[in-house]
This record gives sequence, C-alpha cells and structure tokens, in this order.
Amino acid sequence: MHKVLFLVLIAATALTGCSTFSELSPKPPISSAEGTYIELKAGDNRFDLSAKNKYYIAFPGTDREGMALALKSDQFDVLRFYFTSRFDDGKGEIVKIKEMEAAPAGFRAWKFERSGQTHYWVIDSVTADLTLNLQYRYLPDWRFRFESTFAALEKDHQSAIANRLYVDSLGSKVNFQGFQFPTALAELEKFIGIQKQVQAGLTQLKSVIPVASQTSADPSFSSWNQLSSAVADELAFQNLYLKLLKAYRLESETRNNPAMLAGSIEVLSDLLGSLNRFPAGTQSEILKTFRPRVQSLTSWFDQRIRQKQDIKPFDENLASVESLYPLLSLTPAADFNQVVGFRNRFNQNTTQLSTLTSTLEKLSGEVSEYQGWPTSDFYQGLVRRLENLQSSLPRVQTSEYGTWSGTRAVSLLNGQIRSALDQYNKTLSQYRRAGAAAGTISQLKNENDFKSILSLLNRNKDLGFLLAQYRGLDEASVNAQRDSISANIRNHEFGAAENGLIELNRDTDYLDLKAILPYKSRTVRDLEQTLFQTVESLTDELVSGFMKENSQTVDAVDSLYTASVWEPVYTISYTTGNEGDLQKKNQAIRDRLTRLKTVTFPENAIDLIYRDFLSNPSANGVAKARAILAHGKMYKGTDQKIKTAIAEVDPMLAKRITKPTQYRKVFVTPVTSNQSGSNDYRFRMNLVMETDAAFPVWDINIKLPAELAKNASQESWFESITINGKPIKNEGRIVIEAPTAANDYTARITPIQTNKGKENILDVQFRHRSFKVHEISVMTQVPLIRKN
Repeated sequence: MHKVLFLVLIAATALTGCSTFSELSPKPPISSAEGTYIELKAGDNRFDLSAKNKYYIAFPGTDREGMALALKSDQFDVLRFYFTSRFDDGKGEIVKIKEMEAAPAGFRAWKFERSGQTHYWVIDSVTADLTLNLQYRYLPDWRFRFESTFAALEKDHQSAIANRLYVDSLGSKVNFQGFQFPTALAELEKFIGIQKQVQAGLTQLKSVIPVASQTSADPSFSSWNQLSSAVADELAFQNLYLKLLKAYRLESETRNNPAMLAGSIEVLSDLLGSLNRFPAGTQSEILKTFRPRVQSLTSWFDQRIRQKQDIKPFDENLASVESLYPLLSLTPAADFNQVVGFRNRFNQNTTQLSTLTSTLEKLSGEVSEYQGWPTSDFYQGLVRRLENLQSSLPRVQTSEYGTWSGTRAVSLLNGQIRSALDQYNKTLSQYRRAGAAAGTISQLKNENDFKSILSLLNRNKDLGFLLAQYRGLDEASVNAQRDSISANIRNHEFGAAENGLIELNRDTDYLDLKAILPYKSRTVRDLEQTLFQTVESLTDELVSGFMKENSQTVDAVDSLYTASVWEPVYTISYTTGNEGDLQKKNQAIRDRLTRLKTVTFPENAIDLIYRDFLSNPSANGVAKARAILAHGKMYKGTDQKIKTAIAEVDPMLAKRITKPTQYRKVFVTPVTSNQSGSNDYRFRMNLVMETDAAFPVWDINIKLPAELAKNASQESWFESITINGKPIKNEGRIVIEAPTAANDYTARITPIQTNKGKENILDVQFRHRSFKVHEISVMTQVPLIRKN
C-alpha cells in the first residue's frame, strides 16, 4: 500500500510539470480546533517522502487569537523545514515564522500570525527516503509554553522524593544505630534544594496561565495545582526529616562532648518544637533519647561556673537548655534550678554593672563633647540621670551565689562593682559641684568678670573635666582686659589704660599660664604700642587742630605759646620693654612738639599773617605786625623768607639800603599802644650803599604819607633823627628840608656822611595821632649841586 501512495505522489508531481514542492494532503483533513496531538496520515497510511523531493503541508488558520501549531516527531533531525504564512511553491521572498522557544526534544511550535489565515509547514530538504512520523496539535501558545516547562518540573519533583521510613517508624522498625548521617543529610539537602527550585519554577509558571484560565476546569491549571500541593507536602516532610536527622546526628556526635551539645542546643529546639508533627511512636522514641541528654548538662554547667575567669554574662546556651524542659515534658531538678538562679543573679549584676559603667562613660563623653561653656542645667541633667540609676545599681554579693560564692568569677565581679560604685559616687558628687560652679560662672560671665571665673575654677582644679570645658577662658580673660584697656585708650583715659596694662602684664591667675603666656605677652605689647601711638596721634591731632585754628590769630599771640597743647597729652611711664626705648619715644614726642612750637607753627602763622598784612597794611595792620613779632620771638627756624617778614615789621631792626637812588619801602608801626590818641613811631635804616668814595656823603630822602607831613611846614614832623647814635639837626652844613605837597612830601636830609664798609644806622622817631601802620619810603643819593 505504501508503494501505491508513493507512486501516486510521483504521478501528482509529474502532472504539475513545473511544480517544485509537493503538497501533502492528510486524510482526514487537518482540524484547527484545540485538542490533543493528531497523527498526519493519508487515510490509514503515513506519507512516504523521497530525498529527491520537497514538500509542504497547508495548515488552516483559526479564528482564535494567540493560537499556536505544535508538531511532534522523532524525525526533525533529518528534515530541513520552516513555517510561513505565505507560500507560492518556494517563489518570491520567504518570510519564516520564528519557532517558539523552550520546546522539549521532539517538539516544534509556531504562533499563528493572523487568525483565519492558512499557514504552511515547508520541507525543503529530506536527507534520506523515509516514512513521515508526524503529529500536530492546535493549542493556545501559552499552553504550549506551560506544558513544555511543566513536564520538566514534574520530572524534577519525582526525582527528589525522600524515603519516609525513619519519620514514620522510628523505634518500631528502624533506629539510627550505625546510620550514615553525612550521606543521608547530603542527599536530603539536595532533595530540598531541588524541591525548592521546582516550587519557585511553579510560582513563575503560574504567571504563564491567563487569569481567565486559572480555574479547576482548565487541565493545565488543575495539573499546576496538583503538582504545587505535592511539592509543598514533600518540602514540609523533608524539612521535618532534616530536623530529625540533624538532632540524632548531634546526639551521636556529642555523647562525650556536653559542650558541643550545649553549644548546638538550637538543633534540639528545632526538633522538639515540631514534635507533634511526628507519629506517636516516633515522638516517644525522641523523648526517650533526648530527656537524659538534656538532664546530664546540669553537671557540665556547674563545671563551667567554677572554671569561669571573667565577668561576662553567664550564657553557655543555658536559656535554650532551660526552654527544652517544657518541650520534653520535664520538671527541672533542684540542682538545675540553682544553676539558673546563679545565672540570673550573676547576669543581673553584670548587666547593671555594664549599664553603670557605660552610663558613666557616656556622660563623660557628653561632657567632653559639650560645645561652649556649660550651664547649670546641663550638669543638673547629668545628676538626675545618675540619681535615676540608684534603684538599679549592682550590688556586692557573696552568700547569694550559694555554692559558687567563692569562685573566681564572683570575686572579679564584686571587685569591679566596688570600683564602679566608688566612681559613681565620686562622679555624682563632682557633677553636683560642677553644676553649682557653672551657675556662678554664668552670672560672672554676664558681668564680664573673667578674673573671678578663673579664681573660682582654680579653686576647683580637681574637676579637670570642668576646667577643660572652659578652654577659651584664659584667652577670654586676656581679651576682656584687652578690651577694657582698649576702651580706655579710645576714650583717652590714658592713666587707667596704663594701669590696666600693668595689671594685665602682672596677671598670673589662669587655668594654663604656660599656654596663655605667649598670647598675653603679644597682647600687652600690642596694647603698649597702641597706647603710645594713640598718645602720639592725639597729641599731634590736638596740636594740628590748635595750629590750624590759631594760625591767623593776631591777638594775645604770646598766650598761644603757653597753651597746654604744647605738652604731650600723657607721658607714658611703664613699659615691658627697654626703659631707655620708652624714654626715647617720650622724648621724640616732646621734640616733635618743640619743633611744631618753634618752627612749624610760627612759620605757618607768620607766612599767613604777613601775606594778609601785605595785602592791606591799614586793615588792623598794627595787630598783625605785632602778631608777627610775637611769633618771631618763638621762631627757631631757618627760613629766610620768614625771617625777612619778621624784620620788615620790627621797628627796632634796621632795614638795609644797599643801592643808591632806589626807594626802600618801610612799614612803620607805633611803639606805643594808645589806640585812640597819639603814639610814638620809630623806624631804623642801615645805610650800606655801594660807593667808590673813601668818605661818602649822601642825600637822604624820606617820602612820607600826606597825613604825616601835611603840617610839617608849621611844626616838625619828627622828634629825633640820628645817624649812628648822633643827632641830626637842621643847623650848620646840615639841612633838613621839610616835606610839603610841592616836593611830594619828601623830607630831604643833606649832606650826611657815612662810614664806608660799616653799618650806618639812621634812626627816625616821630609822634603822630594815629594807631596804624604807615608806609614810608627811604632813598639815598649822591648830594645834588643846588643853587642858593
């Protein structure tokens, strides 16, 4: 029959002529309904394929979305094939549909691209002639993915099923005598690992099933539920079995090692905590095994107490052993209760000791870390916290420890409790004192009384922690004194400032004199310099203001030079440096004042007053001239211009005439001071004219203001005229010609003989009813030859 079908296929291929692919048309036709795998056959026979030909099968589309086609065969390795939604005898572009992932061996699957559209499974190569063994199935794509994974998970689950004999029949059919615990535990832990992986895989696999299909009616979900329950049950059993194996292994390994048993007591706790999950016979066997083992630990605990060499809390898993007694339905014996009592008392004291010491350390840390100066409230808070500990302080005990009262651990604990209680009482007392001191210091700080604060702290030097909190106090004390001294300097209270400097320099009341000394010394030096500079600058400032204010004063000028401003505002008498240097500095101020008084001030005043005088001699000229003379008496300078100005207004200084025929102006001031009547006037001339004559003779012309000469024809305008002290009279050869309007008020005296090469002082005195500066001009010339 196979040969007939094969011939039919060849004939069909031949009839198509140019066809490259032969269509395989299964009978019955392919059904697109969801179902199980259906074998593809032509009636009762399978398709025979030739290695020379190519084939395809058309799979009708389905109206449901998300459907897939699954194929099952053991011949995929000898076929080359693909799945596509469009096929034209291999012509045109071939768009292959990607296979679904995670398909088991012997299975292939593809998702339908469009519902209702025919898809094609195309075989474009057969490696050898064969009879096709192929089944197909239409199913939702999620179900294919589910079944592919589910099969593997189910297989893994079945591979890791544990033997339940020892859990169900311990004591009746089996026991652990000679049991190979390492092998059994390794296998069981491996099984648990596999079952956990299966359980995790099932959890993840559930998300593949659409929510609408997660009902008992869906075969996939039903299978998932059944396997999930089986895995959970198996895991619960295996964990129970694991507890049993671990406990009996521990029992086997610790028969001569109570320390190991006590150290691993949680293994027994795990087992006994699940005791009611075992069958009754197994429960009895477990109790029979572990009751004596737990009771035997009492003597070991006694030994551990006697061997204890520290004050750490007594543990040794005693609490865990204690918790086993109700699980084993045992009543603790008296000796075990004594061990528990020792543990409770010892551990309570160690805990209270630890709380006490840690509290003391914590409070000490808070004190050392406190920022700024502490307040009374800060220490009062610490005192309250210490007082709150009084009800829970550890106690020194001996007899209370019973048979263990003489052990090393008890002795050590009592010793440390005594030390801690001493420290507690000392700290409490010190914090109370510190609180009181801090309150007083806060008040003194508000008063800026740092010296009293230092004195208080130095009386409490045993409170080192308190002194450490006032780290900046020494500097603050120096700064407070510095600020006070600086304020006195700024307020020009130099005596108080200097006394403050002396006190600061001699001050030794500090918390750490050695540490503060360099800063204090620098501060003193800086203040010394500031004091001197301020004295110096204020002195200069006052003098400068005085000179500026009085440079044009013309009245009572003499009194200006007796003013206190010419003395330093303060003479500094104390220095931390060289006494000679201080004296030099003070002398420098006095020297500068002297120069200002004898040079700078008179120079400036004379210059200003003289220029004002020259601009209008008649405007208060007498006062200005006399002011210049008063300044001139004090002047020690060398400025020739200033000296000339003084000379020009001094009636007693002879004005030089060096060139004949040139008039020399002279400012004539009264030598008396009758401001409303007549005054005496005087001017002197030094006749030192250049001449070749051995015995020079001169005409002297004196040009007078009209107000002086207008009455000269009726009365003499002068009272005396002398030359080198000898009177000149209008008699003999000497002619004194009266000044008149006709001669421009010029009085001529001729002939006057002078001494060549010597000073020749012409002294003229007159009286006039005026009090002003008169401008007179004097000229000498060789005598003119006149007709009688």
